[in-house]
Amino acid sequence: HPCKFNLHELLKFGIQAVESLKELHKAGFVHRDVKPDNFVIGNQQNTTGFIYLIDFGLCKKLHKENGVIVKPLQISNFRGTLRYASPNAHKRIEFGRQDDIISLFYVLIELSIGKLPWSRHCLIIKAYLSWRSFNQTTTKRIPKFRGLYILLRLY
Repeated sequence: HPCKFNLHELLKFGIQAVESLKELHKAGFVHRDVKPDNFVIGNQQNTTGFIYLIDFGLCKKLHKENGVIVKPLQISNFRGTLRYASPNAHKRIEFGRQDDIISLFYVLIELSIGKLPWSRHCLIIKAYLSWRSFNQTTTKRIPKFRGLYILLRLY
């Protein structure tokens, strides 16, 4: 878990994190996994104190039509880190720029008070999401569990 930042540190981090996301979004991408682990501090003489956004493995290009960003309406698979995921991510709605900002907001809360109110519930939520995504299509690959799956869904 991240440590608590004082107000000066939090503001310095927050401003640089927002600027990093602004540049990424301006380039036409969403990060989709904004969390404390994906920010690093420069360690060279000329980069000391600068915050950098890293880990672009889940990054996605935004779709544009006539120069305007169009958010897809399709359901997507869960992306990112459960603890910092936006409500859209939990609903499996494709990410937009606002979802990166919401995740950053959660990061700032955690850095400010040392935890998120829902941190201890993440494992339960993760299990629920996993169960919800386990559907009848999955049971077709394992036919002997199909009956059990149907009974559990009725429960």
